[in-house]
Amino acid sequence: MSNSDKPTTYLYSLDLLRGLFAFAVMCYHVLRYEKVVSLSVLGYYCVYGFFVISGIALYLTYVDRLASIRDVRTFLLRRIFRIAPLYWLTCIGVIIILGVPKDFAVRGPLNFSLMFGFFDPGKASIVTGGWSIGIEFVFYILFPFILWAGSKRPAVMGAMAFFSIILSIWFTNKVIPDDVLNMTRDIWAAYTQPIAFIGYFLMGCFFAQIFQRYGKKWQSWKLGVLIITFSILPFLFLRTEGPVQLLHGMVGLTLMISTLTVVIGFALLPRFDDKLRAVSIEAGKLSYSVYLLHPLVYRSLQKIDGLGSVPRIGLTFFLTLIFSAIIYRIVENPVRRLGKRLTATHP
Repeated sequence: MSNSDKPTTYLYSLDLLRGLFAFAVMCYHVLRYEKVVSLSVLGYYCVYGFFVISGIALYLTYVDRLASIRDVRTFLLRRIFRIAPLYWLTCIGVIIILGVPKDFAVRGPLNFSLMFGFFDPGKASIVTGGWSIGIEFVFYILFPFILWAGSKRPAVMGAMAFFSIILSIWFTNKVIPDDVLNMTRDIWAAYTQPIAFIGYFLMGCFFAQIFQRYGKKWQSWKLGVLIITFSILPFLFLRTEGPVQLLHGMVGLTLMISTLTVVIGFALLPRFDDKLRAVSIEAGKLSYSVYLLHPLVYRSLQKIDGLGSVPRIGLTFFLTLIFSAIIYRIVENPVRRLGKRLTATHP
């Protein structure tokens, strides 16, 4: 995000949290692949936290900048330039390393057009974790309408946020059976729909609206750390018989609230010093690449005969960070800058 694209209120703490979420998802996948430990609660809710951060960041950046159809076109084009190149590159990597996915004649066009978020993203995505990118793109398309409806009317934004949360809770509890312990492909495909996560995104938008008006009065290390600490406790101590039970019922509701509040806690941390701000910026830059690339790095290392579990885990973490830094500098950032130049005539 260039200086011209940064909102007046820019929260570096959310860059740090985005990086922490991406690293946690990588830990979840790699340790599960190696059958070391199941960290399903991180695998689920860190991804959902991305939606909250996205709602906050987009609102703070674009609240006064989507006044016309031209503005919306520029917004959508820049978001495509932001997420599509790395996603396309990852799709190509999947084909090269793992082979052509099943039903590629249908799934391929949906993935490369980013339209798969409208068509069972949990089933249609050909990239591990890619379902969330498809859903994120759906939210990008909805975002201008959300702003037009609620940016000048906090009561409307609040109503939309709370209605969407209720809708997400209802949908999740409807599609996930009470007596199922482990996730199946059919349940995953039914569950991973935009309606299940729109509440996270809209609550992010609503919090950003409140924060823009009153947030600086509440920012403090004590309050932020206190909220973060209490928000983390359910993730540490809640136990279920199976990972699916983390998603619905009172456990799912508690973890949903905790996900929302941990993001709020980070947002309430006051201005970082130069060193912590630099770390946060780098964490934010690498988060998208880390999120998408680590499964490919792991699958590539799996093909090396004689490589043990511990070296494979360590190399996955190390090489993912290295490749993420390289790809950010040679792919993500240059393409994003190109997108800004191409849309510069549409301020």
